Amino acid sequence: MKQQLSNCNAETITSSHLRTRTNLLSSLLFLLFIGITQVGCDDSDDCALIDCLGPFAYIELNIQQEGQDIVFGPTPLVAPEDIQIISGEEDNTNFVITDDTILLGIINSDTISIEIGNLQTVTIQVETEDRSTTECCLKFEITRIEMDGETLCETECAALDIEIE
Repeated sequence: MKQQLSNCNAETITSSHLRTRTNLLSSLLFLLFIGITQVGCDDSDDCALIDCLGPFAYIELNIQQEGQDIVFGPTPLVAPEDIQIISGEEDNTNFVITDDTILLGIINSDTISIEIGNLQTVTIQVETEDRSTTECCLKFEITRIEMDGETLCETECAALDIEIE
């Protein structure tokens, strides 16, 4: 009977020891979690910790002649790579061409000339507003587009149809 008691005490000690280790490990993990979340919620000016989508406000350019898409339509007159921004503030614009879309990204209000192959150069005046919600992530929205003194778009400017003569 003495031996059974001895085995019982060994099991009790081992079980108690495991519970202590588990509790210690749980406490350490909890403290680590709190430390990580506090770094993520830090109110410091360390913007490197925040992932921003980018400041550009994009507008889709639809370039047409007599109502037909001359870039991505069935009989294209201009290759997408032949469309260039030829003026505007440096680092203020971003030009993205996909398989079937041309996007013009703009940060600050600006006058931008777009050369459409050797067919025509179009100049547009774009107004933007800062819609940033944090100091770290800038975000702009296009609020107005004019071409030849005519307002083409006000608020929620998502697409611009450019008719080539």
